Amino acid sequence: MRRMLNVRSLQGKLIAIIMGASTGALLLAGMLILVADFYESRAALVQDMTIEAKVLAANSTAALAFDDRQAATEVLGHLSVAPQIQAAALYDHDGKLFASYLGSEATPALVPSRPDSTKTRLGFDRLVVVEPVYLNGVRMGTVLVRTDLRTLYQQLWMSLAGIAFVTGLSLLVAFVAAARLQRYVSTPVLALAQVAKDVSEQRDYSIRASHLTHDEVGTLVDAFNSMLDQIQQRDRQLEAHRTHLQQEVEARTIELTQANARLQGEIDQRNRTEEALRQSQEQLFRSQKMEAIGNLTGGIAHEFNNLLQIINGFSEVILLQLSPVDPAREGLEEIMKAGGRGASLTSQLLAFSRRQANQPKVLDLNGLVTNMGGVFQRLLGESIELATDLDLTAGKVMADRGQLEQVIINLVINARDAMPQGGRLAFATANVEFDEHAAHKLATGRPGSFVMLTVSDTGTGMDEATKARIFEPFFTTKPQGQGTGLGLSTVYGIVRQSHGSIEVESEVGRGTIFRIYLPRVNEVVETAEPIVDAETPVVPGRQSETIVLAEDEHGVRMILQKVLQAQGYHVLVASSGHEAIRMSQQHQGPLHLLVTDMAMPGMSGMELSERLLPLYPGMKVLYMSGHPNGGAEQAGLGVLQRPFLQKPFSPRVLAKRVREVLDGGA
Repeated sequence: MRRMLNVRSLQGKLIAIIMGASTGALLLAGMLILVADFYESRAALVQDMTIEAKVLAANSTAALAFDDRQAATEVLGHLSVAPQIQAAALYDHDGKLFASYLGSEATPALVPSRPDSTKTRLGFDRLVVVEPVYLNGVRMGTVLVRTDLRTLYQQLWMSLAGIAFVTGLSLLVAFVAAARLQRYVSTPVLALAQVAKDVSEQRDYSIRASHLTHDEVGTLVDAFNSMLDQIQQRDRQLEAHRTHLQQEVEARTIELTQANARLQGEIDQRNRTEEALRQSQEQLFRSQKMEAIGNLTGGIAHEFNNLLQIINGFSEVILLQLSPVDPAREGLEEIMKAGGRGASLTSQLLAFSRRQANQPKVLDLNGLVTNMGGVFQRLLGESIELATDLDLTAGKVMADRGQLEQVIINLVINARDAMPQGGRLAFATANVEFDEHAAHKLATGRPGSFVMLTVSDTGTGMDEATKARIFEPFFTTKPQGQGTGLGLSTVYGIVRQSHGSIEVESEVGRGTIFRIYLPRVNEVVETAEPIVDAETPVVPGRQSETIVLAEDEHGVRMILQKVLQAQGYHVLVASSGHEAIRMSQQHQGPLHLLVTDMAMPGMSGMELSERLLPLYPGMKVLYMSGHPNGGAEQAGLGVLQRPFLQKPFSPRVLAKRVREVLDGGA
């Protein structure tokens, strides 16, 4: 187009410009009208089909409620009066096809077996409307209506034809008018062009153009004549300005370079800040996710402890009643073994959720690692080299010895499984100091002095996806049957419960490094207390002793009642705190002991004891719960000051503990 205009005369250009502008304006107006008409028609179609779908949904509630497919088919059959509707379908609340309708030209393939979306979809050749079916606020199913857009496109083509006709007629009128009017502009311009040509060829600046009009072209003639007088003067001024401009450009270039350097520094600082913020957000997300998983697993472990209490308790009671040669003994012993494994799993879940009962003491990490050397050799075998680099100045930590040993053993087993062909396992300790930035990055919670325990191996390593999930419960990369997925989650829970943090560094083919940070304490290492045998023979109870048993779980209540009655106690059995108070008040005689679950509907075990103790000052209390410490610490009540039994426990442990409490022990 530009090349064609360049070779045309001024008259031709004017005509072309007028025609081009007219054509563009007409086409733009036509397109706007066409587009507006299309969108208006499409919106009207969507609205009509949505109303149709809503009507179908309202008429289909009874059919869905009474599972009447024939009625649903009849409702959909009314769509035959709308030929533009290709197909319709009614689905139940599970998304299964309940009834369908096909137009005269439709095929069954137009009706999906399940609604693939919950929103209205408008395609190039079809409109699919999806409407939920509700009855009294309850979703009963879904209605799907499909229609083609042929009618819409037919209207579009008709509008296009009308616009094209009007546009052609308008262009014809515009051409006739342009051919007549262009001469009023072209004649004075052509005359000025001829003068300019003469000046250029003859180099005679005394030539002047004549005034033919008093419009803008006349103004142009005056300007042209004045320009000839000023050319020489402007040329000298131009050179002076050129020199000054060059100096200005050089000075501005220096300023821009300096400003760019400052801006680049600000960008780098902002990038560093954004990266630090991103890392903080990722750390917060991981902490919140692990906290949520911990709360979930802790609650699951509590419920399983109640179930295991029933299974293990009844199994042991029945086993004691069977003779040594009874054929049922083997099955019961397997049940007890499975119950024991279940108790171990719930203990690991409680460790991950930081709800495992613990007895923190001042420990020396160097001594702990050294004393476990024999255990390491048995676990690792001869193909794995064991190395230690223990800092003799490493401080002491406050943690549960058994739990910390479990952490180390779990990491050793994890490292061993990562080195099937052998390798090197190394332990190291060191004192570290964290400022606020480092403490926030490692999620230690506070700055200060820490002792670092490093466990590194030369195994297969982990990719980023695996590393991001290794502390989640039941996540494992081992083959099925070779791991529970609770090892590292237990490590995470114990470390966090000990007010520490753990980080992992790993790369595929380069091995893995675990670093555990525990707060450093300035106290003397405590000696381990002797372990009391839980299977010590039980002293039978006296017939005159009365025990109030409050437990909301029926199965647990039954086994506890059987065990206590077998020991000779008189037992008042209640399924709630209110029932326990009522039975206690009805009892004619002294009450010696209250055995109560900590978490019961309506009234907790602690509230029950606070209600009964003023009425029976001499009564002792024994709490029990599937939560460590009865969940008192999670409720903000601190550590229980009265005797406590952690579920699940064996009948022998119950009988022994009851006897100890009645005799005045803790």
